[in-house]
Amino acid sequence: MIYSLFYKIVLFCRERYITKLLDIHVFQDSEYKIGNALLELGRLDTLVLTLSKNQAVKDLQQIPDNRGSTLYRLLTDPDNVNLEYLSADLFAVSTLLYVRLMREIYFKDE
Repeated sequence: MIYSLFYKIVLFCRERYITKLLDIHVFQDSEYKIGNALLELGRLDTLVLTLSKNQAVKDLQQIPDNRGSTLYRLLTDPDNVNLEYLSADLFAVSTLLYVRLMREIYFKDE
């Protein structure tokens, strides 16, 4: 139990550190929004790609795909994307997450 809690804390700190590094040194984002959005979009992309291959969420053996991500291929070559294992709910959740991230980046807190 203590190990699990410690592990979660370490992962959280590492994630925050990576997003801050991206914000400061790569994007020069003084509002510290882009790094987190990029990390979340990467997670979403990986989730959709693993599910499209009918893999378990934690099974990352065939990731990344040499043809690009499922979301990328839906934009560039939609006729050749296998949607057999993807549900409409997944697309709804993906769209909501994408909209939330874009709002966090482009709109100031009101």
